[in-house]
Amino acid sequence: MNKVPSIVQILFAEMLAIWGTSSLVMAVWNTARPGSFGPAATLRGVGNWVWFAIGLALFVWLLREILRPRVKKDAWVNPKTWSGSGGTYAFCCTHPSYFFIDIIPVAVSGFLLWYARGLVIDTKNYWIMFFISLVFPTLRLFVWYVLGLKIKDDEAQQAWKPMALVFVPFVVVFGGVGIAVAVGSRSHQKEIANLPVIDERSFANSREVFVRLADPSQIENQTGFVRLRAKQISDRLTKCQNNEHIDFATVLADLGPGGDVVIVASKYAHAGFDELAGKASGKGAEIEVIGKLREMPPAARVPAWKAYCGVEKLPAAPAAGRWVLEMQEP
Repeated sequence: MNKVPSIVQILFAEMLAIWGTSSLVMAVWNTARPGSFGPAATLRGVGNWVWFAIGLALFVWLLREILRPRVKKDAWVNPKTWSGSGGTYAFCCTHPSYFFIDIIPVAVSGFLLWYARGLVIDTKNYWIMFFISLVFPTLRLFVWYVLGLKIKDDEAQQAWKPMALVFVPFVVVFGGVGIAVAVGSRSHQKEIANLPVIDERSFANSREVFVRLADPSQIENQTGFVRLRAKQISDRLTKCQNNEHIDFATVLADLGPGGDVVIVASKYAHAGFDELAGKASGKGAEIEVIGKLREMPPAARVPAWKAYCGVEKLPAAPAAGRWVLEMQEP
């Protein structure tokens, strides 16, 4: 048990190294290609450079531990006093069994990547974290088995035990969380699949359908959540920012005899900005999104924090009316 803190130290160092190094990669990328990431990904600021230095220092330290296999002396500090050693012990700085500790950050990065893709948001930063996290397990096994840099000591025979004391509880906890997320995700997908569908056919009698789908619990006259399917009319996505400098985007789409609809997305609370940007591929593209439908309000009645980009340049509304769908999910 006294060796468990050393295993936790490796795990903690890997997590910080991955986050700090990936932040530096994103900042460099964002500097070379402005706009690739958010404004936080920058090479400016003392705080950012302190974070980069911590990440790189831990990254280098971990590589050194892997590339120089040895049995070293670690000290256990008494947690009651945080001073004075609780004793020293022999500890393998690297071992093939530590692969299972290495895959914990891989699993965390992979989970964040999977979750981000499910939200249809930009995943470049999560891909960077994921690939950096793969460095440690890959290099650890390569150095031990391919390069033959092994610890030939009796201590190596027992190195797996403290690793197991950390890895097994993680599997139990992370597995439970994974099951809960999977069940919740399936339930969410089922809920979305059962939403009313708005398209040219179902919305032909637009006024009647809108009244039937209206949500009486809302102050504004709008529907509950619906699945909209419509063909893009506008040539391209129109982008702008609101008064708080949050990105918004709009696309005009056709609802046939039901009129047309302005689809509005934003980066406010992940309200579909990246999803709409990916689906609005050009005139005639079929777009399917989730949101709430309402009649297009006069410009004076649109709240200041919202931005209906380019609506003032749209052609006159058709006889069946113009609608607006603000993207969001239940």
